[in-house]
Amino acid sequence: MEAYAAPLSLPGAKYALRQTAKQIIPDNIDEITSTYPRINAPTLIIWGQENKIIPLENGVRLHQAIRNSRLAVIERCGHDPPDERPKELMEVIREFLTDLNQSRQSP
Repeated sequence: MEAYAAPLSLPGAKYALRQTAKQIIPDNIDEITSTYPRINAPTLIIWGQENKIIPLENGVRLHQAIRNSRLAVIERCGHDPPDERPKELMEVIREFLTDLNQSRQSP
């Protein structure tokens, strides 16, 4: 946590963070989200159950919009599954890839 917070003490860092946050949702967000139903590739969506930066309801909506998707919610996890719950994350990915491989081998 300290490694993530340390750069915020540098001059101009908080300003830069605010400017970045203002741009996180692009002006053409509706155009982008309208393309989600056309995604045909198997898609794994991974979300931390306790994500306070981008709430789980956004992951649910994304899952509903992408027809061939799987939503994996990692418990006791916030916004950064690789750092917070790496073992659980790897298990979710392994299971997804195993299932995908098995479905491709089935007639």
